[in-house]
Amino acid sequence: MEFILPDADPTRFSHHLLAQYQIPEHFQALSETVGSRQRIAEFRTLSQYLPVLLGNMGMAPREMDYCVRESTAYESPACC
Repeated sequence: MEFILPDADPTRFSHHLLAQYQIPEHFQALSETVGSRQRIAEFRTLSQYLPVLLGNMGMAPREMDYCVRESTAYESPACC
């Protein structure tokens, strides 16, 4: 038995990824410390262009997830 899933809509999936990795919350926290208008504009730009970039690159959902996950990963400082 073979299952064939439809392609993911890049726009819907990228919005899911933004929410999953708490990107809106990150920009909200930044806007409280630094110019609010600038951070809100940055988030709007990111949320508008991320679907276009991921969709035009022909990435599979797993690859999209990997890119967003890796770009949000923070390295902890090395312990002494």
